[in-house]
Amino acid sequence: MTPTSDRSRWRPQRLSAALSGPLTLLSAGVYLYGVGRVDWLFVAVGAAVTLVSGTVLARSTLGRYLQSGFERIGVVGRVAVIAVVAVAVWTALFALEPPVVPALSLVAGATSALLLVELSRLLTAEDSPVE
Repeated sequence: MTPTSDRSRWRPQRLSAALSGPLTLLSAGVYLYGVGRVDWLFVAVGAAVTLVSGTVLARSTLGRYLQSGFERIGVVGRVAVIAVVAVAVWTALFALEPPVVPALSLVAGATSALLLVELSRLLTAEDSPVE
């Protein structure tokens, strides 16, 4: 891939991450604040899983393979995959009815770590639009 194509892809991806991460974290945080409890174990688990999958696994052979496959299927394919995963998650949430505090604590930990992963990617030379 040329630096120009990386630069042209950079803004929409980063804008999406910059908006979705804080908004998800904010919504989970507001609810947990309203409940008055946080399950710190689930915050730690969510953060740890996200940090490992967003750094170590993403740079592995499997991570690069999945990323290239995700890029090959095009925009319509990516939207379809995301929609299927979203429906599966919502279906599981309604079917299993997990306890709210641990579930939102997990989300808060994962989105906090996701913000760190995205910030680290933003600051790396290989992914930055600045040469």
